[in-house]
Amino acid sequence: MLSSDLLFLQQTDVNLLVALAALLDEKQVGKAADRLNLTQPAMSQRLAKLRQLLDDPILVRAPGGFALTDKAKGLQPHLIKSLLLAQNILQPDTFDPATTQGIIRFTTMDFAATRLTQSLFDSLLEFAPNIEIEFVRRPKNIFEKLENGELDLALGGMVEAPPNVHARHISNDSYRFVVAKHHPLATKKKVTLADTANYSHIRYTPTGAVEPMVDALYKKHKLQRRVTFHSSSMVVLLEGLKAGKHIAVLPWQLTQAEVHKLNMVPLDVPCIEPVDLMLYWHARSHKDPLHIWFRQLWLELLKTSINDMKAESSSHKKTSD
Repeated sequence: MLSSDLLFLQQTDVNLLVALAALLDEKQVGKAADRLNLTQPAMSQRLAKLRQLLDDPILVRAPGGFALTDKAKGLQPHLIKSLLLAQNILQPDTFDPATTQGIIRFTTMDFAATRLTQSLFDSLLEFAPNIEIEFVRRPKNIFEKLENGELDLALGGMVEAPPNVHARHISNDSYRFVVAKHHPLATKKKVTLADTANYSHIRYTPTGAVEPMVDALYKKHKLQRRVTFHSSSMVVLLEGLKAGKHIAVLPWQLTQAEVHKLNMVPLDVPCIEPVDLMLYWHARSHKDPLHIWFRQLWLELLKTSINDMKAESSSHKKTSD
């Protein structure tokens, strides 16, 4: 729409269109005034403004009352459509997930996604069968993806988000150094941070707070961390760890059950402080009804799954003790 068009609308009383709709329906000033809870003089004033604006009498005397001019008759269907469109914009229909169509693109650690996928689709089949889901393998630049619309939701460690990105705290987790059971450090009684610097490390490559904090830990102790394997997939990272060559830093409460299942060994070495787990989304979709509904569903599934993983971790701890 041109600037001149916007300026014209700004200078025009758009309420006149509502008065015009009532006049076209009722074909009488008094009845149109009653319909809009206006006095007859007030409606007469609006009719006078409309006649000047449209350069047309709109209503003319006819046997038994008034009739619409040809121009007014031609305006009526366009006016109805315009007012209905304005109503839909200003007062949209109530959101119903059962009939809504749309697509949600989200990312999380792939090993966590495997635990949640069935629960997610069970919920969607029951409540929102027409919604499409796209799982995106966790990229490095999640905020850029949220910004350009390639992602709707992203789960990650606490990092400083841009001002146009919203965040919700989910949980927090401590981190441990982990190796395969046949790694040289697996059977060493007292392992120091310096010992871990003598072996190759796996870096989980997506952007987050954890890996930079681990690097800073080594730098603080004047040690060099030797990274020889990078993985954007936690599943691939765990498989690589099984080979016995590398050390990895893992979120302990979330992966402890998997670590025990794979017969891996956590090292008793001080690591980084616990990190907050956050859910991020762009301000663009903050008040979108579909996004709000899915966001709440995803939050509930995440919290349930995280609580289950923590319970499994506690169970493994008691068993090992």
